[in-house]
Amino acid sequence: MNKATKSLWSFIKLLIKRWVLLLIFYGSLIGAIFTFGIFNIEVPSYVFWILALVGLFWASYRVYRNLSIDYLELQKSSGVLLDVKPELSITLLEGNEYKYSLSKRATYREKVGYDYLTPDASIELHFRILNKGTVDLDIISIEASYEDHDIPWQFDPPDKPKVKGNELSFPMHLNVDDILLCDISNDIKASIVLNDAQFAARLVEINKSSTCTTGEVIVEARDSTGEIHKFPLVFDVVLKPLMDLYINRWQEKKQTNLLRLARSESIIKKEITPKRSTTVKK
Repeated sequence: MNKATKSLWSFIKLLIKRWVLLLIFYGSLIGAIFTFGIFNIEVPSYVFWILALVGLFWASYRVYRNLSIDYLELQKSSGVLLDVKPELSITLLEGNEYKYSLSKRATYREKVGYDYLTPDASIELHFRILNKGTVDLDIISIEASYEDHDIPWQFDPPDKPKVKGNELSFPMHLNVDDILLCDISNDIKASIVLNDAQFAARLVEINKSSTCTTGEVIVEARDSTGEIHKFPLVFDVVLKPLMDLYINRWQEKKQTNLLRLARSESIIKKEITPKRSTTVKK
């Protein structure tokens, strides 16, 4: 007898033990005898089939319920979680999803010969991690990345994530239903292949179309069985607030040419009136 046959036979024996099934079966039989033999009343045969199916369904449910209870008791007594369902919910903090800032330290562009007019920037992401699964998890990595194709910036790999201003050390144990509030920052550099004028000119399209780029947070965690899982969060990031930081910097430095390029303003030429020549009569 193979494993499947043994399981089926065990299930049938458990069904037979259910008193509800026997009660309905014998009740249907007795009802049929009394109906036909004593009262001479014709009852459709499907009525007894329905009663038998109801009994079978109810008995199956009772078997399932008892097995579930035994299963939970086994988990509690052994101390081992048999139903491992790891799940992390990652969400941005509503109303405080991310924040841009310009760097005050020396920029990479300065080191390679460009001036300070186009400084480095950074984006700080604020998000919540909730352990909504059935098992505790050890968080072993948190990464944030951004698409930087066809935009005049490049995003560096992230700094170490922080919790309440302090760097998060790994592994970070997260019990079921625990919540972790995290911040993670990525440095942003103006593309090194562009000079300041080229960079400013490429901000025009961002200003017109409110261009977005795609960001992704990946949390890597290990469950109690040793298996490693990755939980992603994909989101959009609007670039116009970042552009506005550069506009404000150029306004402070009175860089009218860069402002004109970024705003797509035309050059206003002053009309030159030629001076009249005067002749001196002798």
